[in-house]
Amino acid sequence: MRLAVLVLLFALVAAGLAQTAASPPKSATGATNTIGNASKIIAPPAGYKFPNGQTLYYDVEWRLWRAGTASIRLDAAGAEERISGTADSVGFASLLYTVRDRFETFF
Repeated sequence: MRLAVLVLLFALVAAGLAQTAASPPKSATGATNTIGNASKIIAPPAGYKFPNGQTLYYDVEWRLWRAGTASIRLDAAGAEERISGTADSVGFASLLYTVRDRFETFF
């Protein structure tokens, strides 16, 4: 479970870094939305289209062995967006710690 969570977290961060804008957008009052000193929650611009139908696949390695696979998919679900993901351990790593995780969320 921990391996799957780490893999999915890494995948989400990697996908987010690929789409990070050069400068954060301003809110209606002109101020940047922030939490604390470093973290920022940035709303997508009006009319932004999420990359629906896109699936990201990842191979996971642990030391010298192939440890598993993970995938994340983004789809439209009516007026919402749906993210679903899977994580599965394989080979030697699966003998030590079996992972068969599935998740789904809507926003």
